[in-house]
Amino acid sequence: MNLFKKLSSRFPELPLRRQLSYRELTTLGVGAAELPLLAEPVDAKQLAELLRFLSRKSRRFFVFGAGSNLVGIDYPYNGVGIRLNSEAFSACTFDEADRTVRCGAFVKLPVLARQAAARGLGGITRLGGIPGTLGGAVRMNAGANGASLGQVVKSVSGFTASGMPWQRSGEEIEWGYRFCSLPEDWVITEVVLQLNASTAETEQALLEQELLARREREPIGRTAGCVFKNISDFEPVGRIIDQCGLKKCRVGNLFISEKHANYVVCDGAASAADYLQLAVICRRAVAEKTGVVGGGCHLLAAVGVEGDDAAEEAVVEA
Repeated sequence: MNLFKKLSSRFPELPLRRQLSYRELTTLGVGAAELPLLAEPVDAKQLAELLRFLSRKSRRFFVFGAGSNLVGIDYPYNGVGIRLNSEAFSACTFDEADRTVRCGAFVKLPVLARQAAARGLGGITRLGGIPGTLGGAVRMNAGANGASLGQVVKSVSGFTASGMPWQRSGEEIEWGYRFCSLPEDWVITEVVLQLNASTAETEQALLEQELLARREREPIGRTAGCVFKNISDFEPVGRIIDQCGLKKCRVGNLFISEKHANYVVCDGAASAADYLQLAVICRRAVAEKTGVVGGGCHLLAAVGVEGDDAAEEAVVEA
């Protein structure tokens, strides 16, 4: 009995989808294979039961959010994709008296920022242009313009890979540049943020400024956001890639944006191998120009399957 039949039999009410293209699952749309199986639990109880089942069967899983920071793969994933897109994981509850908001992991950052700004609550306004979900944003400590999500996280909760519940306060988590110390196989289901007192007028004006600035600097088309981490606050890697003359550099249907050189744009069917080749070109050029082999292409380990380590090593060695 294949995995789809096993899950359908064990969880008859669990929404399951099969053979999904990464063009559907991610904003970039790269990946020559399809995701064989995607589970979409309706609530935390069903998610925990699913995780316990997969753990007992020694089956791998990967959690998808908005797919805005991911590259697909070129061969079938030997496991289950999980997406927490039900109403149970998409709700926000504001407590304006103590300036907190309790959110499901699938809440979109732009939606959350607008709702907070309308209530005169600050702290996440500068993150309002990031097109990801809150769970993914916590996982990578998403940031922009000097603000990062870890600065306002009061608590995070979810389940371990074996389906056991956990909770950590923001102070118990180590936060770094595009990093948090939560174990990679822990699933985030809920986040509580501690926001700042402000006014609706101030926050809405800041949000509009942020969205306008993003529209002016970001390319139009299918992207996954910035590809490489900055080498330092004073050396944006996009500027260095531009100085290497790589704007419009193309591999197949992927190319470096002419508008912002830290963006890869996809204008047709593309493979992960194409993406890796373009990333290697950038890493080699930057290393030759600056002597720095850094910046970290944080998109390559897309769904945690065999071969990702080799792909990452290939970029580092380049």
